[in-house]
Amino acid sequence: MLNIIDQMRIAIPQEIQRAAELEQERERLLALANSEAEEIVVAAQERAEQLVCDHAIERTAQEHAAAIIARAEQRAAEIVDQAEAYAYGELRGLERQLARLQRVVANGMERLQERHEARRRNAARED
Repeated sequence: MLNIIDQMRIAIPQEIQRAAELEQERERLLALANSEAEEIVVAAQERAEQLVCDHAIERTAQEHAAAIIARAEQRAAEIVDQAEAYAYGELRGLERQLARLQRVVANGMERLQERHEARRRNAARED
């Protein structure tokens, strides 16, 4: 029983650390996605400025820039969705592991209670 409790003392902080690491990874991926989106938008704006020479070219450039911005925003949204899906999956796995640990703890406590009650009954019979 003490061995199980020692294992739980070791496992729970590791699971908490893993959850923190997953949160940090999610934040890193979100920052990366935002950075990429900003770079794409800046590149689109620079490209749009280069294309502007007269009214027809300006209109074409604006449409092209809008399409690039839309693609950049779509790509950023995809990256964010992927990062969140990854983090969600990892957190669900951690949730299952914690549920198993919780069952182990509950079972251990139940066994200890049963042993305690059995000892009390035996002591009462001996009296």
